[in-house]
Amino acid sequence: MGREYPRVPLRRMAALGRFFICIMLTRKQKEESVKHGKELLQKSRNLILVDFSRAPAEAMRRLRRVIKDKQSQLKVIKKRLLGLVLKAAGADFDSAKFKTSVGAVFVSGEITDVAGDLYKFSKENEGFKMLGGYNLQTKEFVSDELLNRIGQLPSREVLLAQLLGMFTAPMRKFLIVLNEKGKKVVA
Repeated sequence: MGREYPRVPLRRMAALGRFFICIMLTRKQKEESVKHGKELLQKSRNLILVDFSRAPAEAMRRLRRVIKDKQSQLKVIKKRLLGLVLKAAGADFDSAKFKTSVGAVFVSGEITDVAGDLYKFSKENEGFKMLGGYNLQTKEFVSDELLNRIGQLPSREVLLAQLLGMFTAPMRKFLIVLNEKGKKVVA
């Protein structure tokens, strides 16, 4: 009739066709997860915590591809294991603050690069939201409100173009005035 699976406490769910089986992580797998998390943390400048519990799997794959282009990685690590990784790095992390599953986005570059993509993704997918983050250089927690505000900012290139436009606007207006005066003198 099919393969029999041992009954184990609900720790981790793995999809197998239409059915779900329970898989517990062994101690060795947990140690590997912590080791890999520490390696990623050493390479990263920032960490963003996200709730992905109701986001569709295909959308999450697209998000992983988008943030990978910006030298960032989305990893799903158990909250308790993530707490061990962050405590080893000197950051204060309380997993009890988060009620749902937590994904960790390890950001190698600036937080502004990835926050915009995560903000857009959260607007497209209701089951996804930013929970907060850590600046790993200063060991400070960054609130979800601040991350959302950062995500709403235009890109660096757009801001620089707007600033350049502001600098050139007075000169352009002055040249228009001189041009109009020159036309009146000739006429």
